[in-house]
Amino acid sequence: MYLFFYFYIWELLSKAASYKPDIISNSWGTYNVSDIVKMQIQDMAIHGRNGKGIIFVWAVGNNQRNIIGDESSIPEVIAVGSTNKYNTRAYYSNYGEALDIMAPGGEDNLGISTLDVMGSQGIGYNKENYILATDVNTFNGTSASAPIISAAVAILLEVDENLTRSDIKNILKTSADKVGNIEYVNGHNMYYGYGKVNLGKAIDLVKSQLLIPKSIM
Repeated sequence: MYLFFYFYIWELLSKAASYKPDIISNSWGTYNVSDIVKMQIQDMAIHGRNGKGIIFVWAVGNNQRNIIGDESSIPEVIAVGSTNKYNTRAYYSNYGEALDIMAPGGEDNLGISTLDVMGSQGIGYNKENYILATDVNTFNGTSASAPIISAAVAILLEVDENLTRSDIKNILKTSADKVGNIEYVNGHNMYYGYGKVNLGKAIDLVKSQLLIPKSIM
């Protein structure tokens, strides 16, 4: 049974690779990644995009547990946790040494809504899977945080399409805000990763690198 399940995931990843994506956003995990799935993810992350690497963004999960063994703990992916309205870690957000970055994920009655055209013309008023700020039901969790990071990555690639997977990960780490009350050792801790995403700083960092003559890089 499990062998079939893992083969199915491998097949889905292979299909995704055939579309030649820049980014693959994931809000699932098994806490027991198989070798065949891990190898496929690593191969795509290293060799995809003509050698620049497909950027895998992965929600770490909402079970207040360590992500050891999960797909989000694979070194070649960007592991994303959630912050709340107080700019601290959401209580549910998983943690671990492999955690990379935090993004808003909401907590309790405060979640993430869809940016959209206002009023009856907005798609959110016509599609039940879209969440509006006025909705009683909220969309929160690390599954809300991961798409925010994916969107941030897409914007960075708009600024410089030649950024590699490693470039993107390093830019996000370097530009992140050090939120929370837990000490960062070498810029990292297991509950906040390298901090909370700061897209403005990340864009400025990419732009500054574009201004450096290639001969001295």
